Amino acid sequence: MGEPGPEARYTARESVELAFVAMVQQLPGVQRGALLLRDVLGFTAGETAELLDVTVAAANSALQRARARMEQSTPSQAPEDPQARRLARSYAAAWEDDDVAGIVALLAADARYAMPPRPEWYAGHAAIREFLVDLPLRWRWRFLPTVANGQPAFGTYWWDEERSVFAAMALDVLTVRDGAITEVVSFLDPGIFRRFALPDAVPD
Repeated sequence: MGEPGPEARYTARESVELAFVAMVQQLPGVQRGALLLRDVLGFTAGETAELLDVTVAAANSALQRARARMEQSTPSQAPEDPQARRLARSYAAAWEDDDVAGIVALLAADARYAMPPRPEWYAGHAAIREFLVDLPLRWRWRFLPTVANGQPAFGTYWWDEERSVFAAMALDVLTVRDGAITEVVSFLDPGIFRRFALPDAVPD
């Protein structure tokens, strides 16, 4: 059997990149820094310790814990799983209906919400609800389904009053486990939409 073509290799690489970013978002600060500096950027243990303002022993320990957590990450239920499909549909409908209670009800109690490349993230119903009410749910939304990392995902579009269209905003990737959404990673880069055959805008 021959090697996969350029398109297949590109898609596989994109999935790996998104999966890595999604998992890294779950790591505590020092562990995340140690993993990125050592395994991604190739810094030495000493350089990593200096940049993180910790001892070399602490930097190495953080790196070991980060690697262990990455290896132990439990995969999401697949997008074709009936339960995952129902949750994804309900999640999109709740966003489009401006239903914050409906969104939160679909989340696990310890769910996390992150938005790479922004560093902040939210954990638990109360924090996520407050974030949604204060920021994104001030706008109208449309969601178009896709798949990323082998997980349910959506291209999300906010209402652009000046253009009178729903404009591309982020790619939301859902992690579904045990009948609930345990994580949402919202990649704030509309430039990746073309990789998933998603349009730049959606009419009202």
